[in-house]
Parts: sequence; structure tokens; C-alpha cells
Amino acid sequence: MSGSRISLRLDYAMIDGRIECNPEMADWSSGHMFFKVGPCKTRCRGPASWTFDELYEPYDREKVVKRYVDELRAEIASGAGEQLLTYMIGNLLDQAKAHCDERHQEYRKQPFPGRKGH
Repeated sequence: MSGSRISLRLDYAMIDGRIECNPEMADWSSGHMFFKVGPCKTRCRGPASWTFDELYEPYDREKVVKRYVDELRAEIASGAGEQLLTYMIGNLLDQAKAHCDERHQEYRKQPFPGRKGH
């Protein structure tokens, strides 16, 4: 029998003022590039349908939410949770860097305005 599972997904909206990347900057994106990672499975098992069907006890939304928040909090605080978040954040940043490596080479050759001596 398969079980319910809670997964996490992260979205990253990076502001990218490069008109070449966002020619429609006045549209819904407001000049952001979007990157996604997930869904990544957690060890947290979600409630089965009988929870909502109230087969064993009345459904108490607050109690069920608290239970799974506590389980996810414990998982994220564990070594496995740190590995999961490290993977997810690293993946998002890798996507953003790949975008910049591909699309922004001409800007890297220009002097950085905040650097002294340029």
C-alpha cells in the first residue's frame, strides 16, 4: 500500500534588469527571471483520506496542520533536511548562474561600477 507524502518545491524570482533577457519588462514579470526546483520528497507522510472522512476521529484541521508542521520542522532541522535544503537552494543558484553565464557575458567585460580603479 502506498502512502501519502509531502513534497517541497522552491521558486526563485531573480531580478534581471537586462532588457535582452526580459524584453517585455513592463509585463507581469516586472523584470524577473524565474527558476524552480522540486518537487522534492520529504520523509513526512501526509494524512490519508480517512483523516478527512473522519473514520477514526473527527477531523480537526488545526491539530492536523500542527502535526505536519512539527514533522516538517523536525525534518528540516535534521541532517537530512539540511541536505535537502542545501540541494534545493544550490540548484536554484546554479540555474541563475547558468542563465547569467549564457546571457550576460558582455556585461562581465565592462568595469564594475563599485570597484575602485575602474
